[in-house]
Amino acid sequence: MTVLVVAIPSTALVLPSVRTGGDAAIHSLRDEVERVLADVAGVVVVMAADPAADDGAVSLYPPDGVVHLGGLGLPEATTRVDGAPEGLPVVEAHPGADLAVLACAVGRVEGVGSVIAVGLPASSAGVTETMAWLAGLDGVDALVVAGDLSAGHGPKPPRPSVGEQRAAAYDHAVVAGVRAGVLEAELVADAEGTAARGVPALAVAVGLSGPAERVTHQVVDGVGSLIARWPDRA
Repeated sequence: MTVLVVAIPSTALVLPSVRTGGDAAIHSLRDEVERVLADVAGVVVVMAADPAADDGAVSLYPPDGVVHLGGLGLPEATTRVDGAPEGLPVVEAHPGADLAVLACAVGRVEGVGSVIAVGLPASSAGVTETMAWLAGLDGVDALVVAGDLSAGHGPKPPRPSVGEQRAAAYDHAVVAGVRAGVLEAELVADAEGTAARGVPALAVAVGLSGPAERVTHQVVDGVGSLIARWPDRA
């Protein structure tokens, strides 16, 4: 499979209609997301942790084919999704927030023809099988995965039980692994404990594509985020 692989945060802050004030960190995040998505086009698989994925990856297809962010107070943010290629179970349900945000962020990019929404378990279950499925696909032009790291940063983190020191050490290790092209199994297994919802999807991207060529790490609203692009493969 020859695809463009990109990681972006699954927070709704990547969407221009959210928090339009003067927060420099949010504007920086959006600018970097826009840069790495600039060449994403054609048929795109978006992948993130999702409650519907219990034992392994599933394709999520809403009954009307439309993903929306009404549950996040953004009913105007919508995109159409396609059913998955063969090889994955299909769940007829609206994707959870992480996957829905990725789908809407990608669906608004000029040049994207269709979006396939794939949910992963929040743990490491199914990562190897998902890599094998993706490696055997034809007709997919890009993969965009969640880049959410630990939610334990700052004075008011979403998951204070993680602890600032553990969150920082975990994020550092994941970012180093993405740059090196190796995410250790124990890091992926610790994703749930550190509230790092994007790491299983990042493990799929790293397993397919090796070292990322462009990696940005920052913390916004107490959650670590990773934005990355992998080299084009001939």
